[in-house]
Parts: sequence; structure tokens; C-alpha cells
Amino acid sequence: MRGLKIAGVAAVAAVLNLTPHSVRADELQDLKTQLLRLSDRIQQLEQQQKDQKAAAAEQQRTVEQVKATAIQAKTTAEAAKVATSTTTSPPATLASGAPVTGGTFPNSFLVPGTSTSMRIGGFIKLDAIWDVDAPQGDFSAVASLPLDGTPGSTRRGDWRLQARQTRLNVETRTPTDYGTLKTFVEGDFFGGGGGVASSTNGYNFEIRHAYAELGPFLAGQFWTTFMDIDALPEHEDNSGPTGRSFLRQGQLRYTMPLSKTDTLAFAIENPEGDFFGSDHETAGTPSTNTLNPIPDFVVRWRRDDSWGHVQLSAMGREIQYNDGLPHHDSSVMGYGLGLAGIINTWGKDRISFQINGGEGIGRYIQDANNNTIFVTKHSNLVAGAALGAQAAYQHWFTDTVRTNLIWATTHFDTVPGITPATANADLYQQYVNLYWSPVPTVNIGLEYNRGERHTVGGLEGTANRFQAGFQYTF
Repeated sequence: MRGLKIAGVAAVAAVLNLTPHSVRADELQDLKTQLLRLSDRIQQLEQQQKDQKAAAAEQQRTVEQVKATAIQAKTTAEAAKVATSTTTSPPATLASGAPVTGGTFPNSFLVPGTSTSMRIGGFIKLDAIWDVDAPQGDFSAVASLPLDGTPGSTRRGDWRLQARQTRLNVETRTPTDYGTLKTFVEGDFFGGGGGVASSTNGYNFEIRHAYAELGPFLAGQFWTTFMDIDALPEHEDNSGPTGRSFLRQGQLRYTMPLSKTDTLAFAIENPEGDFFGSDHETAGTPSTNTLNPIPDFVVRWRRDDSWGHVQLSAMGREIQYNDGLPHHDSSVMGYGLGLAGIINTWGKDRISFQINGGEGIGRYIQDANNNTIFVTKHSNLVAGAALGAQAAYQHWFTDTVRTNLIWATTHFDTVPGITPATANADLYQQYVNLYWSPVPTVNIGLEYNRGERHTVGGLEGTANRFQAGFQYTF
């Protein structure tokens, strides 16, 4: 543009130099007019150039603003995602400002500064219980129901509302050179002691599970290897039906795969001798009349397939009576066999079952504790047999409404001349319940439970109970 102005001025000078000799006055006037037009045109071109530069600058500023807005939106979205996956509070950060991120398994988070993923979970549960007959407490107790004709059997009708089934748990998973290390700790509020029902209704927290698992090894407190946790039917009662295997204890377990569908597990587990009249270690206080010379030994085979699963288990143990008095030391071996599983039927419906039996099997059958081994008048132990069975059917009416029908029994063989008349001979329980889950984290259940107790001496006791549960899982 600068060159154009110089050329225009030079042309004007040349015209002026020639005008006195060769151009008339009117022609000079025409030249001046053309010069003015040329000057205006130059000014227009200069303005256009300025306008173009301004537009380019404005466009650049717009691009930069768009980029800044996009970065801010991305930052806000990431912050919102972290807040949603953890808590409504601002995301936790390290000193360096790194946010907490999602972990390697569902509902977990990565512990800042580590490779460990952690999940905190559990549920809150309110139980509303109405005992039509004699009060049984916070869970059904068919093995100790008041017998007909006793004062306890005349006490009828009792309400109870409590939240002791509420659970808290923490699970972690950490990658190692030997595979993923998994830990799990869980407890509820069925521990002893606590506040009284007339005021605080406080209850102590107790450990349910506390174990670590690495590769094929499991060490800690967990369900006994003898039982099939998956074959337990759904119910409101915290105790559950008689006849099943239902036991948590310390153990060291090794599980090996046999095929795509089969596994074999071996375990040594906490021993606890139980015979009629025995007392047991409680809160670390040793028993006064039992000794446990060896751990319990358990082996289990299991097959999982599309139709369901089946499990076979076996247990061996030694029970010893010893109260420190002369000649008051005797031992007996006990064993148990178990068959359990699930059979899928139609849709989400299924059948679950358990059969457990053995001589001296004792506490490996629910409600058989202290009722399969007896002390003779000569302070010798004698083992009797017991058989427990449980069958259940679960039917889904819709994706949110389901029912469970449960039948269970435990039978005890008597040892002639030794089994006392007050010992149990047969126990029966039936359950029917209905569940509604309006949202995946909420269960509302209503259940009816009937129990019967028959002793060796021919006495009987019965009880009917209704229970409602309101559970929120987190």
C-alpha cells in the first residue's frame, strides 16, 4: 500500500511538470479531479486492510475463548464425575492435588498414593418381630423352644423392633507378583453386652468375617469349607432354618481347580468340642471341660455349570472331655458328610437343598450343637448320629417381587441308656416369605416362620413368628 501512494504522488508530479507547456486549464482541472479520486481510492484500500486485520484479530480471540470454555467444561465434568462416584463433598486429593479415582472392581476407589482398590459397603436393616407364642429373642431358637406344660410356654405374644442385622464391611484388592491380594472384613451388631432395651438399645459390634485371599490360599475367619453358602435360601430370620450347615470360624484353606467346572478344597479349621453339658470358649476365655488336641479337617469338591451347582464335603474332628478331675478325660472322633447345591428351573426360579449327617457331627449342623456326643456315668464320651435336611424353592413373580418356600428338619439318633430324656429328638421349621425390591438397593420382606421341637422324653414345643424386614444396601 505504501508503494501505491508513492507511485500516485510521482504521477501527479509528472503531470504538473508538463502542464504549463502542453495542457490547457480545463485539462488541468480534469487531472486534479482524477488525482482526488485516486487519493480516495487509496484511502478506501487502506481502510479495508485495517478492517481485515481487525477481523482476523477478533476471530483469533474468539477461537481462544472457545478453547478456554472447552477446557473449563472438561475440568468441571471430570470433577462432577469424581464427586458422583465417591461423595457429594469436594473430591479428596493428595498434597499434590491428585483426585481419588475409581478402583479395579465395582463401587471401589483407588486409595491415593497406592495400587490398592477399596470398597466400603454393608446394609442398614430394621427387623420388626411378632412372636405369637413364647418369645424367642432376636432370632428363632427352635432347639430351645419352651416345652408344653412349662411356665415358659404360657407366655404368649411379644413384639420386638431392632437393627442388629445391620452390617458394615471393607474389601480391598491389591495387585502383587503372585496375583491379586484380596482382604475382607465384615461385622454386625450381634455381639454380647451393650445397652438395655429400656433406654439406649446399643449392641456391640462383632466380627463375622476377617480373611485374606491370595491365589489358591485363604487365611482368616470365614464360612467353614464344609458348608455351601450359595445354597442358603433367602429369609428374614437372622438364625435361619435348622438342619443346614451354618458356621463361621478361623481356617487355612487351599483351593485347586480340577477343570473348568470343578474345584477341590482342603482346610484345617478351628476345633471346638461340643457334647451334652459342655461349655465353650467365649471371648477368649477357655472352656472348663473341653480340650481340642487337633484342628478340624475339611475337604470339599464342587461343580459349577449352567444348570446350577453341586457340592460334596467331608469333615473329621476329635472331641475331648477333660475337666481336670482324676479319670475325667476321654475323647471320641466325629465325622460328617454333606451334599448341597442349586438347580435352576424356569427364568430366575431355583431349587436349593442341603443334606448333612454324621456321627459326632455336632455343631456342623445348625441346632445340633451339644446334642450328638454324650458323657457316660464313667466319664467316657459316646458319639451319636444326626441328620439335617433343608429344601427351598424361590419363585420370581416379576423382576422386583419374589417368594421363598422353605422346609427344614434335624433328626437325632438316641444312644440307649445314655441320651438323656431332655435331649432333642427332632426339630422342624417351615418358612414362607415375600420380598419386594422397588429399587436395586432396597429390600422389603414379610415372613412367617413355624418351629417344632420334640425331645427324647416325648415332650413337645411349638412357636409361630411373623417378621418384617426393611433393608437398604450401600
